[in-house]
Amino acid sequence: MTGIIETAREAVEIARSIAALREEDLKKINAMGRTSENALAIYEGLFDKPTISIEEAARKLGASPATSSRLLERLCEENILSNLDNRKRKKVFIYRRSIDLFNKD
Repeated sequence: MTGIIETAREAVEIARSIAALREEDLKKINAMGRTSENALAIYEGLFDKPTISIEEAARKLGASPATSSRLLERLCEENILSNLDNRKRKKVFIYRRSIDLFNKD
């Protein structure tokens, strides 16, 4: 029974952390001006799949790879995304802070 209670407490803590992170990130996205709509479209998908490539973003937004790249870089500047492996081409971006919530020891 103690294990069940501890697991439930951890789940509640993670849920609260996710809600706080989401609120913080949404404030940043809303402050992005005219790019906020596209940024929000990308952001919402990160909870299902916390990585995204420039090509995936372009398809999702119906935008050019250059436009998508600029948006993903802007999300990095806002500390929402980070470049997964610092490649020059075929970049993959990750929502690391979300993943880190589940990897606490």
